[in-house]
Formats: sequence, C-alpha cells, structure tokens
Amino acid sequence: MGVARMLAPQDWHPTADTIRLCAERAILKGLLQPVRCNGDITHVALETTPAGRAAIVDLLRQPIGPSCGGYIRACMSAKLCFLHHLPPAERRGDGEKLARLYRDAIRRLRRLKRLPPPVGSAWCEVRHEIVRMESELAFLDGMRRRYPGEGTFSDSPWNGTQRP
Repeated sequence: MGVARMLAPQDWHPTADTIRLCAERAILKGLLQPVRCNGDITHVALETTPAGRAAIVDLLRQPIGPSCGGYIRACMSAKLCFLHHLPPAERRGDGEKLARLYRDAIRRLRRLKRLPPPVGSAWCEVRHEIVRMESELAFLDGMRRRYPGEGTFSDSPWNGTQRP
C-alpha cells in the first residue's frame, strides 16, 4: 500500500483488502508466488513469476494516453518504476516517450501556476505535483545519460526498489 501511495497519492488510495484481493488473484493466475524470507516460515513475501514478468512487460508496452483517464500520473510513475523490465532495445524509445510526457505535464502545470491562486490547498497541490514530476523526470534523465548505450537502466545497478 505504501508503494501505491508513493506512486499516486492523489489518484489512488487502495485499502489493504483491495491489495490482498489483487495479490490473491495474481497468485491464482500464476503471476505471483509466495516465497519464504530467509527460510523463515512466518515471513512470506510475494515474488513475480515469469508469467507475471511477461504481464508487466505487456503492460509497459501499452501507451500512456487519454484512455488512462484520471490515472495518467499514476501510469507515468508506475512506468518509470518498472521501465527496467523492458528489453534494452525498447527502453530507449519508451524512456524518451516517457520523458516527453513528463515535460508536457510539467509545462501544463506551470501554466496553472500563472493563474490566480485558487482557494484552499489546491495551489500547494499543484506546486507539490510539479516538484514530484520534476524529480521523477530528473531521475529518468539521469539514468538515460548514465546508461546511454542500450537504453534506459541498461545494466544498471538500479533494481526497481529505489525511487527518485
């Protein structure tokens, strides 16, 4: 649940039950499998199966656009988190497309900042969103510069557990 809140705090606030049900469904479909942590029977984690990784890659190949509705920001953040799962040849193109999406979104949000301040906390949310998106774009651009040869995150030590 912490990851969901980190990815899209304003877009999606799932409950623990929702996450549990999704995990159970993914286990039944063979996308996740339980694994013991350090051989301890009481501590079990979930691991992505090869079928689960293939499903992630299929999702990553989907374009982010108007069909995402109000979840575009969440889709962008999720794609950034999992971009390293794409084959190297696809990472470069998808990384460039994702960077363009971030730049366009930041430009639109900056235009909002030029309008008279709205009542309430909406103004702070716009500023927060700009900072968040600039941070994620900086992370993406940094990884693209650091690993230019084979695409974004190619052979990088970044394993998807770190955040910008």
